[in-house]
Amino acid sequence: MNNWAATGRLVKDPEINITDSGMTIVKITVAIKREFKNKKTNEYDSDFFTYKSLSNTDSLSNTVKYIGDFLHKGDLVELISKVENNNYEKDGEKVWNNDYIIKSISKLMSSRKNEESKDNTNNF
Repeated sequence: MNNWAATGRLVKDPEINITDSGMTIVKITVAIKREFKNKKTNEYDSDFFTYKSLSNTDSLSNTVKYIGDFLHKGDLVELISKVENNNYEKDGEKVWNNDYIIKSISKLMSSRKNEESKDNTNNF
């Protein structure tokens, strides 16, 4: 199984791009707080991950539409993703890269005050 679970906050609004071939790509960057405090600062550090969701059909996938319509900077989200290697050579050297592809995502808490999400879950 290739399932990666994470909970964190969106550091900016989702980015939506349409390729020349018509594929819609939605990218989100999530800050994930570490489980322990930094000994020097006594603060929790965060790691940042970029996740994406793809739709190559005329009608947007439910996940892509949900992310674009309902998620905003600061929202607390929980997501399940899969990791795909995207390795290539550049200038004769091997470049190692991982892509985090969203399988499902849920908004746990809105960053906007007094806003309640009527349907905060997308399990597609």
